[in-house]
Amino acid sequence: MPTAVEEVLRPDDVIVAVCDRAHEELDHPRSRLHWSIPDPVPAGTRAAFEEAYADIQRRIHQLLNLHDQRRGIEAS
Repeated sequence: MPTAVEEVLRPDDVIVAVCDRAHEELDHPRSRLHWSIPDPVPAGTRAAFEEAYADIQRRIHQLLNLHDQRRGIEAS
């Protein structure tokens, strides 16, 4: 069941929209990232879902690395 962003959002959270429609419909004052990742449902293949998952996983790791780098700079 979908949950409103306001119900789960914490002060330090980052919003990431992974769907074009969600990005366009999300009416929230906080800035967010938009990752345009193709919807695997229309293809309906295991490969399409694995590719979407791998893309999201790669981007999360990049985001975490950037976060860690910035924390390291701030700690200096």
